[in-house]
Amino acid sequence: MKEINGLTIFKDSECYIVCVTEFSENIKQLLRDNLCLICHGKSAKKFPKEYNNYKSTLKELLNRLKTRDDDMKKGMIGELLTHVIFCNYFEDYLSVSPYFNLEENNIKKGFDLVLIKNNEIWINEVKSGELHSNKTSTETSVDLINTAKLDLKDRLNNGNTMLWLNAINHAFICFNKFPDEKDAIENILNTKYADVCDHATEQGKNTNVILTSVLFHDVNNFISKKDIINKKNSVEKENLFKNIFVLAIQKSTYKKVIEFLEGEAE
Repeated sequence: MKEINGLTIFKDSECYIVCVTEFSENIKQLLRDNLCLICHGKSAKKFPKEYNNYKSTLKELLNRLKTRDDDMKKGMIGELLTHVIFCNYFEDYLSVSPYFNLEENNIKKGFDLVLIKNNEIWINEVKSGELHSNKTSTETSVDLINTAKLDLKDRLNNGNTMLWLNAINHAFICFNKFPDEKDAIENILNTKYADVCDHATEQGKNTNVILTSVLFHDVNNFISKKDIINKKNSVEKENLFKNIFVLAIQKSTYKKVIEFLEGEAE
């Protein structure tokens, strides 16, 4: 794990709080180095083509952003930042879901991030936004974590096998140039798919989850470490999921990220 200028990290067991204190050159370079990997998967980074090289990926990302309203832009940038942080700080988690969807320019279907660690699947749900009305930074972050929890509780327990088929298809694209990894990952996901088919409901208790909040608000009003840890502990007591990891991210504004991407594309 490399230390990155502009990021302040707090860690407590399976609970991380990341504050983007400055959109530094180090963070910008992380985006440059990993954008193709994040958006298309490992095969694109290793074997870039015209349609998935850095400039083409920037253009496609900006095309998707420009058609969205502000709330959707916040969500997209929040998810992008989550990918970047996982690339640098959580290298033991292998992402098997590209940021770009399989439905052209439509909203991504399926899970936000699907990751594998020690041959186990982790589903990461990312909720992003600005300060909620009459709420503090901490209260808003807790709200976002709770929304992620409720979203996964619903989707993991409704017997929707298409979520897992989507994950399998994403993994195929990510690793199509790496057949050994592709086969191993597909086998893990296929086992989960079969389990969902056999036990259509209550899959949440058999699934590891990562609940991520991304708050765009003045970092001088930083979220409380204690309250985020307490929220993680309270979710664990609900016994909704197999294992829980909580990630709370805070950055002053999402617009600087878009401005950077626009500058890179020129």
